[in-house]
Amino acid sequence: MSQAGIVSSSSGPVPPSVATSYVTNAGTAVPAANILNVLGDDSTANNDNGISTTGSGNTVTTVLSNRYTQTTSTVGAVNSVMTILTALAAGTYVFEMSIAAFAIAGGPSGDGYTIVGAIRSDGVTATLIPNQQKDSFEENVGANAVLGVSANTATVTVTGVAGITFDWKVTGTYMVVS
Repeated sequence: MSQAGIVSSSSGPVPPSVATSYVTNAGTAVPAANILNVLGDDSTANNDNGISTTGSGNTVTTVLSNRYTQTTSTVGAVNSVMTILTALAAGTYVFEMSIAAFAIAGGPSGDGYTIVGAIRSDGVTATLIPNQQKDSFEENVGANAVLGVSANTATVTVTGVAGITFDWKVTGTYMVVS
């Protein structure tokens, strides 16, 4: 139906209300010049919900927690240790991770792994709980990735292959009960 010919009225609908502040889990953000920045981030911080928001100035940040990402390289048949979580508080931790390796020299080839494992800490020393579960997708015999511990730190050790230079990346999540 055409709106032509309708006389405007000052009593008509008003524009919708716009929020002037945005309350988050930690702080409040207030738009500046009608601009609100909404950002994303990740954190190794423990949060049972796995997600939180922060507000400061005119920025709201959504944070995915209980996450870790590390990278390393191996040249030849050597080990490289990636630290995924340090200074473990007393408790039992369950880790789920994906690990990828890409041959940047000596390839092209790649390897992939998924690992689910558990670590117990007394707050001073971490202990790897036996029987981590690992799926391996390997083009290169001898490459490997394992969950481990060093002192009170959760680690992932990757192993390269002779004649190949790999770039490695681990990304994962954890939960803890204490």
